[in-house]
Amino acid sequence: EQGTVETTLEEVTLAATGHTLTKVPAKAPTCTEAGNKEYWTCSGCDKLFADEQGTVETTLEEVTLAATGHQLTKVPAKAATTTSTGNIEHYICSVCGKYFSDAEGKHEIDKNSVVLDKLTPAPAPTPAPDAPAPAPKPDTPAQTGDQFAPVFAICAMLIAAAGVVGYSVKRKRV
Repeated sequence: EQGTVETTLEEVTLAATGHTLTKVPAKAPTCTEAGNKEYWTCSGCDKLFADEQGTVETTLEEVTLAATGHQLTKVPAKAATTTSTGNIEHYICSVCGKYFSDAEGKHEIDKNSVVLDKLTPAPAPTPAPDAPAPAPKPDTPAQTGDQFAPVFAICAMLIAAAGVVGYSVKRKRV
């Protein structure tokens, strides 16, 4: 019959079997992924422990190490020339070595995409085989590089004219 059997606490108590612990090794955090301290998990009760004896209980929050985030260095843009390659402005993470197009490290780009190829020198113009030679400019005075020749010539003419006028005036008086 129900409720007619009496039982004591000593008769119901079960002996503890202990924890069955599995070690979770420490893992360093990266730029983008969290890491963790070393800890142990019990497969029987699903609790976490900070020690391998299973006496210091812990939590996932206590053993988790936050991701470090990217440590970005800005690389300014450099124009390509005919003698050297250039690059677009970009950022490099000093921790993981990845390349990014933005200062926040959200848009990863390929390392080769930042390089600008050398410029190709412009070819010298070559005349068409059937084109006539350019005609020389007619009546172009030779350039001597002497900038004072016209000034000197004008001064000499003025002095000569003054001399002729002076001589003519003197001759009329005599």
